[in-house]
Amino acid sequence: MKPNVKWRYSVWIRLLYIIIFVIVLGELFFNNYSFFRIPTTSMEPTLFPGDRVLVTNFITGDIVHNDVIVFNMPFLKEPFDSIVFCSDQYLVKRCIALPNDTFEIKGGFFRVHGYKGLLGNMKQQKLVSKGIDTVMYNNNNNQISVFQAKNKFWSVREFGPLWVPAKNMTVVIDSASWIVYKALIEWEQKKKMHLKLNKVYLGDSLINAYCFMEDYYFVAGDNLPVSVDSRYWGVLPRSFIVGKVAFVWFTRRKETKNIEWKRMFLKM
Repeated sequence: MKPNVKWRYSVWIRLLYIIIFVIVLGELFFNNYSFFRIPTTSMEPTLFPGDRVLVTNFITGDIVHNDVIVFNMPFLKEPFDSIVFCSDQYLVKRCIALPNDTFEIKGGFFRVHGYKGLLGNMKQQKLVSKGIDTVMYNNNNNQISVFQAKNKFWSVREFGPLWVPAKNMTVVIDSASWIVYKALIEWEQKKKMHLKLNKVYLGDSLINAYCFMEDYYFVAGDNLPVSVDSRYWGVLPRSFIVGKVAFVWFTRRKETKNIEWKRMFLKM
């Protein structure tokens, strides 16, 4: 080859390598990361409406207590009595309890049996502990509680204890517990549950225990008074989780339209 031909050939080879590298890098990035815009005030003061966040799309990565996660809303509307995958509706909440955790709210404060760390937004929990205790739902406004134990509704200040289902783990099903896990079991089995003469049936079969097919998580918003979360609609299936919020990459104050530079790249 002539020198200029060799030079051109070398340039094209290098350019091809660069293009391939950029494509591979782009594929790796967009397959592992997503961008989301925070829609509501339910995660204030951690995240504000309009915040743009980068989300890691984990595949085998572990979720731990207090992770901020993005997921598909598992229920269409009230009453939250059946799980439906809402592909066009995303929520962001904080993970409070993991599969096989036993969770409760005592005096307004979140507790997981055996876990020594703090959970969720402590300032908001203190406000709940000093406020008026109210039930999550009541039949007077035609709302049905997902969580109901022995015909007693749990409240915003006294909730549980609730065992969070884990894959391949078994729970006893009786006249008290079946209400708590009804939506999950019906979703996994595609059959309806009902109570007859104080006995629980799944379809036409009598059921005394159930082994779960999936891991579940209890999530809550940091802004507790306005957050509709697992306290209301139940636990979250693992398969509905998109990923973890890594950091805020852009934010603009809604009222002033000013960019908040101090919150740029704020890590979760």
